[in-house]
Amino acid sequence: MTANKIVQYVIMRKDLLPNKKSKAFSTGAFIAQACHAAAAALHRFSSTDPTTRFLNDLENMTVCVLGVEDKIELESLAQTLANGEIPFHLWIEKPENIPTALATAPVEKQAVWELVGHLKLLR
Repeated sequence: MTANKIVQYVIMRKDLLPNKKSKAFSTGAFIAQACHAAAAALHRFSSTDPTTRFLNDLENMTVCVLGVEDKIELESLAQTLANGEIPFHLWIEKPENIPTALATAPVEKQAVWELVGHLKLLR
């Protein structure tokens, strides 16, 4: 992966994974949260150059799905990204008003890696 590779990061709350005790979503509903966040970020930032390049190269898209422990960590990451001027969309599931997922706009990997590189792939 080159340093200027365009990547979209999707960050999910691991406490909402299916088969966990607290407020777990079904597998489909959990995956839908990631899809909602990613689609919202693509829509919100559709006119930016990195998003245009990302969408014009469908065969080479890179989406990286990472995990955070809970709502507090997801909201903390949102604040960190905002402070770093990284465009993102925090998905809030309605009508429950539960923040479930966050997706960055497609960005150059080097621009955001310092802020998300400590997170592990969602498993």
